[in-house]
Amino acid sequence: MQQIFKTGDWKVDTLNLSLYKIEQKVAIRPKTFSLLCMFLNNPQQVVSKQTILETVWDDVLVGDQVLFQTIRELRNIFEGTEVIKTVPRKGYCWLLAVEKCFEDNTPSPVPPNKVEQQKPTQTSLFYFKNIKKYSTLLALSIFLLVIFILITNNKNQAEISGSVLVLPVQNKVIGNDHDWVNYGAMDQLINKLKPNDKIAVADLNYVMSSMKLANINQETGFENINRIFEISGAVIVVGSELSGSVEEYRLAYSLYFKNDIKRGVLFGRTVTNVLDQLALLVASYTHQQVTSSKNVSHNEFNNELIARSLEQMQNGNFKLASELLLSLTKIQPHNIIAHRLLAESFMALNQFKLAIDSLNQIIPFAIETKSSKLTRLYFFLALSTYNQSATLAVKDEETNVLINKANDYADRESDWLYKAYIAELKAVKESKESNTDIAIRSATKALEFFNVVRCPIGTSRVELFLSQLYKIKGDNDKSKYHLEKSQMIVEQRRLDSIL
Repeated sequence: MQQIFKTGDWKVDTLNLSLYKIEQKVAIRPKTFSLLCMFLNNPQQVVSKQTILETVWDDVLVGDQVLFQTIRELRNIFEGTEVIKTVPRKGYCWLLAVEKCFEDNTPSPVPPNKVEQQKPTQTSLFYFKNIKKYSTLLALSIFLLVIFILITNNKNQAEISGSVLVLPVQNKVIGNDHDWVNYGAMDQLINKLKPNDKIAVADLNYVMSSMKLANINQETGFENINRIFEISGAVIVVGSELSGSVEEYRLAYSLYFKNDIKRGVLFGRTVTNVLDQLALLVASYTHQQVTSSKNVSHNEFNNELIARSLEQMQNGNFKLASELLLSLTKIQPHNIIAHRLLAESFMALNQFKLAIDSLNQIIPFAIETKSSKLTRLYFFLALSTYNQSATLAVKDEETNVLINKANDYADRESDWLYKAYIAELKAVKESKESNTDIAIRSATKALEFFNVVRCPIGTSRVELFLSQLYKIKGDNDKSKYHLEKSQMIVEQRRLDSIL
């Protein structure tokens, strides 16, 4: 007897472990299917997290994050319908009504007079005689099937586009020598992954902003990983934990996809070595190039002052952060990261002249060493210059030149995220100068670039800005269109508490 569940437009075949929507089969992982069946057996009842873990994952010990990911997979499969409600501190509840029915799939019994030993027919003898030939054909068929699967998988990987977001590396190494790891190893990994025409790499600032908006930090762990996907628009989120000791490092990683998790452990004699391995692993899914460790400076971030500064910036204490970073730039005048973060701290304090001075001090060295951070340095220099001119109400003659330089470097690096920021800055500047048509063209470019990296915050912000620009132009239809687009993104991504 075959048990069938029906819920909404969906049918669940428990015998064949299959899920259908209006008779069309839907792909689903075995553990996700088991969790779905558990909910369907207990519809509209709260099932505790512990009960789920002990039932669905009774054969293996897993953490809460596996459950959170599987819940998210089910929500994605049933996208458009609210099917699972999270009940804080109690568990989860399946919301849809469920109908149970049975289908009789028992084979018809053979009549008694037919039950007898049958003699091999001519056809049977033919197959026995040619078994070697058909075994060869079967092997060939299996080989072709495997090749087809590999090609399909490679095709799916090639279709990945969006952004990679690397979370801070959780440090479990005993001793003060590795205090820099959280943000330092994260920044090293970010810089190893080179963006291309399909994949952007979220920079340190974007990662920190996304974490703050998603209420994720080193203490709370990654329970809100779903919000990271919603807020950042990332296609892959990289989480990792460093443990072990010198000469025997272990880097446990979790690659979070929207509908899957890849986990494993890497081993190496140095932190750089395990980070290189993780970069190559991520690149195998995204088809990115990886920067050689020889071209990456590993001393810039190996400083407790930067780690402490970033913590202060994360907590909104930009004054203390600027003091720490200023001390570091005096000790290490060629530390590009320290200068960039110092400039950002000054901008947060509206001290634009100091931000400009810090950036102008480090840019010649960045040019000389062909640093990959020139796009960001010129962008923040353009932003500081624009803000200073706006604050002082003086004519701005430099920002456009700096915007063009930042854009040139962004083109060389295929840095789509910063191409979006740069175009958005140009749109704001042109709008301020009443060049509405130019502002609309720049904002449209920014929207295109934000869509490439699938950044919902940037996309919704620019859609709203375009609505305002078209309203100034007197085109109410286009103004309404872009306003509705912005509101739709905010509602779908639950950004109303952010924007």
